[in-house]
Amino acid sequence: MKSLHFETVVLSKTITVDLLLAGSDWNVLISGGDKPHVGSISVARPDRSGEVSLEKIVLPSHKDDYVGDRYAAALAAVTGQTVAVSCGIHYDGLSKLGIAQVMEAMEALLTEVCAALGGQMPETDDFTKR
Repeated sequence: MKSLHFETVVLSKTITVDLLLAGSDWNVLISGGDKPHVGSISVARPDRSGEVSLEKIVLPSHKDDYVGDRYAAALAAVTGQTVAVSCGIHYDGLSKLGIAQVMEAMEALLTEVCAALGGQMPETDDFTKR
């Protein structure tokens, strides 16, 4: 069974991205900060034309789907397979600047993950602008 591990440090806290191949599909766990948790689950699936559809569950008062959706959609486009992402990143008392730093680091890490899977990050909505 193939697995991949990536990590980045943002504001002195580690955020990890772990990928586990499940048949031809991927399960992805993104967690870190002060309190890793499950805040959202995003599932992306490409159709025969390459269009990616996305479904998600977001726990109340969580915004982890911004990262989870981005990773699920990008990785589904790169691999051509279904990708399920469980995401939970939490920092205590994070400022707007801190949120921007986390988002920028996650975007950079996504580029690295896509390259490791043999593709380039697709041109899609840049979540660092949200």
